[in-house]
Amino acid sequence: MRHVFKAYKLLTTLFFALIILGLIFPTNIQDNILTVFKILNSEGIVGVITGILLSFFAVVIFWFAPKTLLKFFSTKGKLREFWNEI
Repeated sequence: MRHVFKAYKLLTTLFFALIILGLIFPTNIQDNILTVFKILNSEGIVGVITGILLSFFAVVIFWFAPKTLLKFFSTKGKLREFWNEI
């Protein structure tokens, strides 16, 4: 189970990095996010439940990803040390 959680932390960190890069290099990301929320808002209770779940996953991602990135930078790219640290 530890390996699954480590892989999850690694994937959320990659997702977080992609979001940060997307914010640095401006695209239509903001418009896409607003469109998703408008669609979810117009779908009734299913949209609300889906929005709550997406918000929960976003909180979890933004909770673990910065810590994992800091651990990666502290190991200076040595993958074996990084894997043992997370």
